[in-house]
Amino acid sequence: MKQFYLFSSVLIIISTTLCSGVEFANGDFENGNLSGWRTYFNGVAEGSYQISQDSYQGSYAVHMDITNAGVNNSQGNSALDTWSSPIELYGAKEVLLTFAAKKLSSDSSRLHVKMLEFSAANTNLGATREWFFTPSGNYQQYSCFYSLKNSQTSKIVISFRVAGPDSINLAVGSYMLDAVSLDNCERIYNGGFEDGLRFWRWYAVSGAEGSATVSPDAFSGSSAARLQVTAGGGNHGLDREEFKVPVYSGETIILEFAAKKISSGSEQLRVTFAEHNGSNTQDFLGVQGHRYFDVGEEYSKYICSYTAADSEAAALNIIFKSWDDTASTGEFLIDDVKIVTDILPNSGFESDLELWRCYSTADSTADCSIETADVVEGQKAVRFEVTQASNDSDHGLDRFDYMPKVQYGDKILFSFYAKEPVTQQRSLMLSVTEFDSQGNAVENGHEFFSPESSYRQFTYYYDVKGFDTRSVNLCFKIYTEDGIEKADGVFLIDGVNMSFGNGKELSDLNYDGVTDQADLRLFVEKWTDREETSLTLALSDVDDSIANQASCSLDGSFDLSGFDGLNIGLTASSSAEGLLVMALKEQDTVLAEYEFNMGAFDAAAGLVYVDLHNLLLGGREDLINVDNILFELFPETSSQVSLDVNSIEAVVCECQQIRGDFNLDYRVDLLDLKIIAEHWVK
Repeated sequence: MKQFYLFSSVLIIISTTLCSGVEFANGDFENGNLSGWRTYFNGVAEGSYQISQDSYQGSYAVHMDITNAGVNNSQGNSALDTWSSPIELYGAKEVLLTFAAKKLSSDSSRLHVKMLEFSAANTNLGATREWFFTPSGNYQQYSCFYSLKNSQTSKIVISFRVAGPDSINLAVGSYMLDAVSLDNCERIYNGGFEDGLRFWRWYAVSGAEGSATVSPDAFSGSSAARLQVTAGGGNHGLDREEFKVPVYSGETIILEFAAKKISSGSEQLRVTFAEHNGSNTQDFLGVQGHRYFDVGEEYSKYICSYTAADSEAAALNIIFKSWDDTASTGEFLIDDVKIVTDILPNSGFESDLELWRCYSTADSTADCSIETADVVEGQKAVRFEVTQASNDSDHGLDRFDYMPKVQYGDKILFSFYAKEPVTQQRSLMLSVTEFDSQGNAVENGHEFFSPESSYRQFTYYYDVKGFDTRSVNLCFKIYTEDGIEKADGVFLIDGVNMSFGNGKELSDLNYDGVTDQADLRLFVEKWTDREETSLTLALSDVDDSIANQASCSLDGSFDLSGFDGLNIGLTASSSAEGLLVMALKEQDTVLAEYEFNMGAFDAAAGLVYVDLHNLLLGGREDLINVDNILFELFPETSSQVSLDVNSIEAVVCECQQIRGDFNLDYRVDLLDLKIIAEHWVK
C-alpha cells in the first residue's frame, strides 16, 4: 500500500525512520470501490457515496453527496466510516490522520471528521475527537494529529460526514475525498539530534553569520544542537522548513525542549511558530508567534504553547534564534525538542510554573514558588501560599492559560499529591470549570480535600456535562476546614494528573474498567432520599411507528417554565449507541430542544432525566404551553431502533449532579443500584 506525506514542495514516500504507516486497506480508494469502508443512511437522510476519477492522487477518489438532511437538518444521519473494519494500531499511541478534500457545493456546510477509540474486542470505548474543515473548490491536504485517551485502545474508527455550519447535525453538501492515510508518527522527528541535524535546517542571511553543529554536550542521549551566531543583524535560524509540524486550524500544541546558554551576553533564545497552508508548496500564511526564554548556564527544560490561528493553517515551521531586541550574536545548546502529547503537560512543575497561572484579586494575596527540597515526583513541586483571603475576592493556582481539551461525555479522573507543611487546619479545594469554544464558562464542579503533614494522593472524578464544552480549567483554592470561607494557608502540591476513564460503563465510578466492590462503596456514599415536587403529564397519543423516532401528544397544554427537569420513561427495542434529541413543542412550533448522549443505549434502563436548565435550543422560560414532545435517536450505527415513551414526569428539585446517579434523575436510589447490578463484573 502506498503511503504519502507532504512536507514541502514535493510529495515523498514515508520511510520508517520518519513515520510508520498504519495498515489501512483502501484508504486511497485505489481498489476502485469502497471496500473497507461503510456507508449508511438513516431517518430521512438521502444521498450517495460514489467512486470518482476526480482524484487528488492516483486514479480514484470518493464523492460524498448529501442531498436531503431533513427538516432543519435534524431528521437523519449519514456517514462514510470504517466502523465495520476498525483499524489496528499495533501499539501506536499518537496517530496522524491525513486526507485530501475539496468542496463541490456552494452551501455553508462543513466536513466533519471524527476518530473513535476501540478495544481489541471491537468495543467502542467512548473516547473520541472531532474536527471540522471547510475545504475550498481545489484539493488541499489536511492533517489531524490525535493522542489516544484510553490505555485499552488498540483500534481506531475514522468517520467522515457532512455537517452544518454551527452544529454536528447532518447537512446537505457535496465533497470529494481522497488519499486517506493513518500513521504512527512523531511530529518532530530527530528532536534529540541523535541523527545529527537531519530534518533540521540552518540559515544565516542578510549579514547574519554563524553555524549550527552537533555537540556531545547533551541534555539526554549523546548529541545536542549547538547554535552559534557570530554576527548579528540580518536573519538566522535553526528551523524545520523542510519538515514542518502538521497542525490544523485552532489546534494548540505544546512545545518542550531543553537548553542552556554558552555565551555571556543578555541575549535570549527566541522560538518562532510560523503558519503555512496545506498546498503543494506549503505557502507561508503571514501569521506567526514568538516565545522568549531566559536560558541559564545549566540545562533546564522549557515549555510553551501555540495555537494555530489561520483558517488555512496546516503546518508550522518552528524556528530557534538568538535574540536581543533584534537577531543578535549568541551561543546556545538545544536538545530534546518535542511536541508534548500529555493531556496535562508540566503537571509535576518540572518546568517551573509554565502553563500554570497563580493569581489573586483585590483583598487577596497569593504566591506560588517552586519547591525543590520536599517533593514526591521528579525534582520539583509547587508551594501554594495565600497570606490574605476574602470571600469578596478570589485566588487560585490554575490552568487558565492552557486548558486541556475535552468534549461532552468524557469521564475524567484528576489526581494529585498534597501536604500541609504548617498545620492550620485548612481545606484545599479543586474546582473544574468547563468552557465552550468562545471561552464562556458553561458547567463546573468542585471537591474539598484535607491534606495532612505528609504527602497523600487525592482523587476527583468528573464527568463533562456541557454539550458545547471544548476545554476545562482546573483550579486549586484554599478554604477554611469546613469549606465555607476562602482562607489564608499554605500547601505543597505535586504530581497533578488528568486521565480519561473507560468512557462507557456509567456504573464504573472509579474508572478502572470494571464495576465491582470499589464502585459499590462509592455508590453507597452518595445514596440519597430526596423529596421533590412532581407533576405527571398525561399522554393522550403516542406515535412510535417511525424507526428511531417517537412523538407523544399531551392531554392538554402544560406550563413547564417553573420546573427543573423531566423524568421520562423511555425504552428501546434493541441496544444502540447515539444521540437522543428531544423537541418540546406547542403544536407545530418548537419551543426548546434537548440532547442526551445515550452511551450504551439499554432497553432496560428506566428513566432519562432532561435538565430544563441546560436546553440546547430555547430556554425554560419559553415552556409555557407545551402540548407535544418529539423524540429522535441518531444512532452511531445504521441499525433501526423502535422508541417507546412510557411516562413523563415534571419535577421541581434542588438539583445538582451526583456521582452514582446513572439514570440522571438527580437521585441515587434503587433504580441506580439496578444498573450497578447489571454491569457487575463476572
